[in-house]
Amino acid sequence: MSNSSRKKAGTVQFIGDLLENYECPVPYHQFRAILIGYIVSPIKAPPPIEIIKNIWGGKMPNFRDMEELSSFMNNVFMRYWNSLIDHRNSKMPFFFKALKIKDTEKSLAELCVVRRQEIGGFLFGFTSGDAEAKFPEIINKSIAHLEEIFGYFEATHELIQKKGIGKTPKEISNMTFLLNDMDKIAQIEINDLIKICLSQRVVSH
Repeated sequence: MSNSSRKKAGTVQFIGDLLENYECPVPYHQFRAILIGYIVSPIKAPPPIEIIKNIWGGKMPNFRDMEELSSFMNNVFMRYWNSLIDHRNSKMPFFFKALKIKDTEKSLAELCVVRRQEIGGFLFGFTSGDAEAKFPEIINKSIAHLEEIFGYFEATHELIQKKGIGKTPKEISNMTFLLNDMDKIAQIEINDLIKICLSQRVVSH
């Protein structure tokens, strides 16, 4: 493992432990996607404390004192937030959480849940939690595509839970292929949206 890979793995572990310690209501991969949504959005991000309150359902985590609050905010917004800004660079594209997908309903159900959390999290941050937020048409189209993919993962997960998605290995294999395609498309859509937002900023300046 390279030094950069070790550093990244260490950061993921550190932030993940921090979120668990303060009982974050969303998993690490969703938290990361929410922050990236805030970072790349053309909407001006609210103050860091408001972002944390939004993620924690309108309230602050249970900090014992101001020193603990300061330490948390420093780790999340001085260290972690700044590292995520790199994803605005096309040479550092956004990637979903890596999953080992197998031709089983259990594996596909996990894929649907995780991607739904990541896409939903990204859109939550991107819109600052405002479903009525106004954007240029080109951005609205990208958001609509992501919402469609979110819906596909959601519907597929519900189908797996209620009826299953196939009685034969071939049927499950076909669904694996389709979901992997959706997975790739969603990742491309998010990175394209990041590029669009960056170009809009350049034009506006």
